[in-house]
Amino acid sequence: MGHRFLSIVLIVLSTRWADVAGTGVTTESLNITLPDETELRITVFPANGPRRVVWFPSVFGRAEAERALLTRINRAGIEVWLTDILTDRFLPRVNSSLERITASDTETILLSALARDDKRVFLVGMGRGAVPILRGAAALSTRGYTRTLQGVVLLWPSLYVTTPAPGQDGEYLPIISRVRTPLLIYQPELSIRHWYLDRLQSELASAQVPVLVESAAGVRDGFFTRQEPLDAEVRLSETFPAVFELLLERLEELAP
Repeated sequence: MGHRFLSIVLIVLSTRWADVAGTGVTTESLNITLPDETELRITVFPANGPRRVVWFPSVFGRAEAERALLTRINRAGIEVWLTDILTDRFLPRVNSSLERITASDTETILLSALARDDKRVFLVGMGRGAVPILRGAAALSTRGYTRTLQGVVLLWPSLYVTTPAPGQDGEYLPIISRVRTPLLIYQPELSIRHWYLDRLQSELASAQVPVLVESAAGVRDGFFTRQEPLDAEVRLSETFPAVFELLLERLEELAP
């Protein structure tokens, strides 16, 4: 796979920012050149553990709350690569901008994460952001590389062509039938998507996509970035790093 790593990774600086507890955490910055020559800056939360998570952030909600969550995940020994293609392309933070993230963009980032060392690499996306990361994962799986993704965690994914009317079945995007990487779907129960979860799982299973599903009781989609979180959402945000570690362990069991 060496020919694909075209000047992909360059550590350009090390910086510090205060975490939510005020103790500080060291992060590194990586610059990656995407196929359209966009210079993508990735914030790396380094860790000595065996896992690396490539995290595509939420389009909505409080970015500082998401960073605080990633800090706590990192403290559990998981290395995190936080991407933000929308910012680096000067695109508005709306779902329609996610269509500007190509399969090649995601694949380039993943190849960089896989090439750096022998850590097990996972991909995480949420909402409509699940679409570009699945396209990248599907593209990667067709290349025949000796190292590939351990799995993909989809937080409350939105995978319909258009949102179906209440009580009606919608049409899923074709990408769900092309993925071969193990998936884990984490779906809050206080969400319209929860009611379509069985059908999504059935669609993936019929396409022979290895998939696991976990539900989260008493919380809404985007619970850790909510401006006015419910009590249950505050509690889950605090314990989510441990939950997330268990999700990765389940994906590892599913991997061939």
